[in-house]
Amino acid sequence: MKRNFSMLLGALAALILVSCNSNPTITSPEHVEWKVEKMADYESAIADENRPTLKLFMAKAVGSTGCNSFNGSFSLQSESIKFPAPTFALTKKMCPPNLMEIEKHYIGLLGRVESWTIDGDNMLHLKDGTGTELLVMSFVRELESTETL
Repeated sequence: MKRNFSMLLGALAALILVSCNSNPTITSPEHVEWKVEKMADYESAIADENRPTLKLFMAKAVGSTGCNSFNGSFSLQSESIKFPAPTFALTKKMCPPNLMEIEKHYIGLLGRVESWTIDGDNMLHLKDGTGTELLVMSFVRELESTETL
């Protein structure tokens, strides 16, 4: 009896650990923090600490370009998403030329985004009006409803 109870307890603990460590299934780009994995027409390596990020919450878009922070707005309707990139507010920190190049490219790509999809690996694919993939972003975390952006 003790052995069966111990085995049951061990199996239950393993199940709890697995369920706590698994990522949720993401079905919308909103209420999530994303990190750039790939940018169209950009072949240079990007150090992990300099990867651009994006947080989307209640029509507000904020993030990092890898150098500067930015904020602005976005509109989301079904699979359509648009960022009025010229209206992004950016901090003005001067960074090494390669980071400034990443920033310029990233902000430019966001301005061309018109649609999104999320694949089975929780990767966000942002595309232009012709369906060309502009950005691939990985899931970082879900945003808490109490967070302010």
